[in-house]
Amino acid sequence: MSAAQKLVRNITANWVGFAVRALVAFFLTPFVLAKLGPVQFAVWAVVLSLTGYYGLFNLGFRASLTQYLTRYLALEDYDQMNRSASTGFFSCLCVGVVVMFVSITLALIAPFVFDIPPELVSEVRWAIVIVGGGAALQFPFYVFTSVFPSTQRYDLSNLIGITIRIAQAAAIVFALVQETGLVGVAVAVFVTNLLEYVIRWRVALRILPQLSIQWSLVALGSFREFISYGLWNSVINGATLIITQSDLILIGIMLPVAAITPHALAAGLMGQVHGLLVPAASVFFPIATHLHAKEKSDALAQLFLHGSRFLFCISALAVCVGVYHAAAFFQLWIGDENIDPDFVSPATIFAVLAAATLVGAGKRIGNQVLMGAKRLRVLACLTTTEAICNIVFSVVFSLRYGLIGIAYGTLVSAFLVSSIGNATAVCRYLDISAYRYVTTVIIRPIIFSFAIWMTCSMLDSVLPAPSSWTWLVARGAIVCLFAIPLLFWVGFDRSDRKRFEPVLRKFRLEGIVA
Repeated sequence: MSAAQKLVRNITANWVGFAVRALVAFFLTPFVLAKLGPVQFAVWAVVLSLTGYYGLFNLGFRASLTQYLTRYLALEDYDQMNRSASTGFFSCLCVGVVVMFVSITLALIAPFVFDIPPELVSEVRWAIVIVGGGAALQFPFYVFTSVFPSTQRYDLSNLIGITIRIAQAAAIVFALVQETGLVGVAVAVFVTNLLEYVIRWRVALRILPQLSIQWSLVALGSFREFISYGLWNSVINGATLIITQSDLILIGIMLPVAAITPHALAAGLMGQVHGLLVPAASVFFPIATHLHAKEKSDALAQLFLHGSRFLFCISALAVCVGVYHAAAFFQLWIGDENIDPDFVSPATIFAVLAAATLVGAGKRIGNQVLMGAKRLRVLACLTTTEAICNIVFSVVFSLRYGLIGIAYGTLVSAFLVSSIGNATAVCRYLDISAYRYVTTVIIRPIIFSFAIWMTCSMLDSVLPAPSSWTWLVARGAIVCLFAIPLLFWVGFDRSDRKRFEPVLRKFRLEGIVA
């Protein structure tokens, strides 16, 4: 299988996985709410929120495992790969034990911290212990989970994930029908998660039979590698969390509480757009790590340039379609009567946030290149700078422009750091001139964006405004169909077209691109 075919397979698999998880959550949530009732549902949300923070305990070990498994696999250094895997396994096992103790502690103190009805205290304690136990078991299995991206088998990873998510939804439905309450739901989550860990373990050993976990292979040098890489990765994740979560906190501090709603609605929709872009970018990480390990700097530069242009084009399509139909989406979703006329509309806020996503699209591949090349200190500095700029600019602009000023702050910080700063850092590292970057990465996506926007405008002039979900989805699908040949002829250059023609023929799209 060619590199282009692997890339398309992995991106498609990630998108399908994202879509299935979104659909399961969309249909399962109202059922769970109806069966548990608002009080128990709220308590269950608290349980998930508490255990959701356990990811902070991994100290970046998961990213470290993927980095070093991919690196030593590329070098065919299986001895060092197994030393890294064994060190990571036993390190994460220790973290899992800590997480289990934390779960027990949280179960004991939760009723005193949260206003939990007395009749639910016992259920909540058991639910926290059970779900926390499942989270604790996840840590030692990180090494097997990391095999899938390291070997670029995102298709198998998503197949397992989709199967388990559907099975988990069925188990939760069964538990609720049997009226087992929070404990039953927690057991359903625990059992299906454990099943997923075991399946990933067995499949990982089939994919990578050279993998061997032994206590005798644990090495202090590998542990130092993990800590060094993982801590910087934790800084990056923390700064990213500030970027994504600080807006609502600033609004709550500086503006009336009611102003949170339109921004939260816009940010929620923007999160779905990110759900399309992040899976597409993540598949470049093992490729970048492989190329860096092989010291193929020219190929790494090509990956950055062509991957960034691809992500810019995909971002442009998602942003243009989203912005053009945002007003109709919010009208159908929440209704005009629920939009406070005292504040700027969610559709307007979404447009500004979408612009921030678009100008910062290039950083997604740049981040993967910097992580793959172990340039985490540079990436941590960039991400921290953006987090600080996001807060400062949001505060300054909100004083002048009110609610929309918060979104302006996100846009300006994304342009200065995600767009200019990230591109400058990566181009300097890969010895790419500014002229080459602009002509290769920027020009075609701008033309592609204009073409997509004109397509939306022409459809708007000949088709009625969307008045139902079916018609809204149909309009978006029509634009995407027009976008396929535009992407091929405008977004791609000659080398891209030559590289992806076999892939398109495989999917029987010769007529579109001929």
